[in-house]
Amino acid sequence: MSRITIVDVAKKAGVSTATVSNYLNEHYEKMAPSTKESIRKAIEMLGYIPSAQAQALTGKSTGIIAVLILDNTNAWAAQLTRGIEDAALAAGYHTVICNSRFNPQTESAWVEKMLSIGVDGLLIQPTNQFRALDRRITKVKRPVVYYDCDLFDFNTSWIKSNLYDGVYSAISQCIEQGYESFIAIGGEPTGRTRTERESGFADALSSAGFTYERLTVDSSHLQRSQIAAWLKGHLYPARRTLIYVPNQWALRDVYLTIIEQGYVIPERVGLLGFNNTDWTDLTQYPISTTIEPVYEEGHLACEMLLHQLRDPETPPVQKVLPCTVRWLSSTV
Repeated sequence: MSRITIVDVAKKAGVSTATVSNYLNEHYEKMAPSTKESIRKAIEMLGYIPSAQAQALTGKSTGIIAVLILDNTNAWAAQLTRGIEDAALAAGYHTVICNSRFNPQTESAWVEKMLSIGVDGLLIQPTNQFRALDRRITKVKRPVVYYDCDLFDFNTSWIKSNLYDGVYSAISQCIEQGYESFIAIGGEPTGRTRTERESGFADALSSAGFTYERLTVDSSHLQRSQIAAWLKGHLYPARRTLIYVPNQWALRDVYLTIIEQGYVIPERVGLLGFNNTDWTDLTQYPISTTIEPVYEEGHLACEMLLHQLRDPETPPVQKVLPCTVRWLSSTV
């Protein structure tokens, strides 16, 4: 089937292409209600879809915000994109979610595709090619806000949560509660967010004169038998031990392993997770967690972008959000 064009709509409605163009661009000042209705019916009958590229070229807003995210398959991403979408929809915008999968080439391809369809602005969780990406977007004069990043560049707008301080504070309070031994169980501490959580944990212990042992696990091959075998050689019930799990995907299996192996919570073994607020208060021993303000970060990131869209002269803004701790009965 050939593409339906503005010429087809004009013929069907019995008007000029200029009149259809005025209708599509909401220039109704000199348009009779009957003409508007004829064009509306022609568009509906023909199945005409306005070109986003054409709208962008005329300077008309497409009403679309592109959201680039490193991984959209986890609970963190769901909370963040909900915050973005709530803010966008309230302002009359829709979002397109683009999963870069931690791949700079995929990220660049998504940026080019989104620019080509004329998105009004972009929200980006960047890979390691931030500078090149920002130069490209700045050159075409599209507003952009970076989120969940570690840029510390005051010429751009960005927002992040302070994971380091959140974890450092939580571990410091656990030390004050009398824990004597410390274990971390989680994924390889690579990438900004994992490194920040690991550093907060390690630095809080070091400042109090403690060290820790670590079991590194893979989310795709995680088995409770592996955790149980490792704990038998590294967890000494005679010493009050805190187990810290920095990854959401690992917390459930660590918790079940502790229960299955008969370790006494929280008198001998404490457990501290990260996020997982959807279920950690429903377990036999509700689990204490450091909570990242994920929804708020997404919502505020979108509000920062919307402010740029309303006022292109807005200077760059940077925001750092604090984490909180929800203390439950898995820690003393």
